[in-house]
Amino acid sequence: MPPRRKPSGASFNAFVISPVYGCVSWFCGLLWWCVCSIGRAVKDYILLPIYGCISAIATAVRDYILVPIYEGLSAVATAIYGNVLAPIGSCIGTVLSSIGGGIWGILRAIGGG
Repeated sequence: MPPRRKPSGASFNAFVISPVYGCVSWFCGLLWWCVCSIGRAVKDYILLPIYGCISAIATAVRDYILVPIYEGLSAVATAIYGNVLAPIGSCIGTVLSSIGGGIWGILRAIGGG
């Protein structure tokens, strides 16, 4: 009687492991495809419109509220500077220059220069 051979693992691998691995990877691929499809749909049909709406609102707020407020404040600041601060500064400069010139004249007269 010939000696018994040990069964090889090749038949177990070919008939059990490979089909199970194939089915598992097919289901994982299907699951990945579903997740990616759902994620793409959420991005395209929910997130992008929300982003577009928020962007449009932000642009409108900037163009029709913030820019006019900034331009108005800039005009007011320019008017205050041109009509109030610059004349006051000029007046103060003239007065200080006159006082300084007077003091310089007195010192020259005293010093004999």
